[in-house]
Amino acid sequence: MSALNGLDWHAVSAHYQQRAEIHQRLIGLYQQQRALQFANLLLGISDPAGNYSASEHGLGPQVLSANPNAVQRLYNLARGFISLRSAREVPFLIRQTGLR
Repeated sequence: MSALNGLDWHAVSAHYQQRAEIHQRLIGLYQQQRALQFANLLLGISDPAGNYSASEHGLGPQVLSANPNAVQRLYNLARGFISLRSAREVPFLIRQTGLR
């Protein structure tokens, strides 16, 4: 028996739709240069679906308070992700941002 047989495909589809909607919201906020709203969604503050792990562990407010100019730094990190040419660049981008 396959592990896929036990899945609730309606729940899988709903979760996928939710993630796709969050992605579109993030893109819209980024394109509108709404950096604060973008960061709050990216960190799961304004909507837990934006970042389940950060929301669950309360990391969003910690990131914002522990890092000077965190909102702009997250926005700049997104710019780096948008222009990625290779997944190998990801660790460099994250380190370059210098966020705790």
